[in-house]
Amino acid sequence: MAYGEIEEIMNNSYGCRFRKKDGDTYTLFYLAEEPWEKKFRPYKDTDEMVEDFKERFNVNVPSYEMPLIWVKTKDADKKYLIVRFASALTICYNVEVFTPTLEELAEDYTFLDGSPCGIEEDEE
Repeated sequence: MAYGEIEEIMNNSYGCRFRKKDGDTYTLFYLAEEPWEKKFRPYKDTDEMVEDFKERFNVNVPSYEMPLIWVKTKDADKKYLIVRFASALTICYNVEVFTPTLEELAEDYTFLDGSPCGIEEDEE
């Protein structure tokens, strides 16, 4: 029996569509353990959000500037620029202005690359 991690699942036209990292392909596979998903929590404050954004996206701005952080809605794909970093955020889309909480930001928005607007929780 060959044990390993599936690297790619090809489309249904392939007879052996499950490919392992070593290149071997198989018709079927058995799940050895449940896949785990990263869990994210809302940011504690806007300082934590800015620091996470700078680290995650390798953004280097001088200490007297704030990075340009764009987010998009999960459902409509509207893009918003964060224009105010305070106890609450202010985001803008054309002439629309919203003030979501950090919890709403984590629940309803992603960064432009699709990654969550929150910080990864540590595994316990």
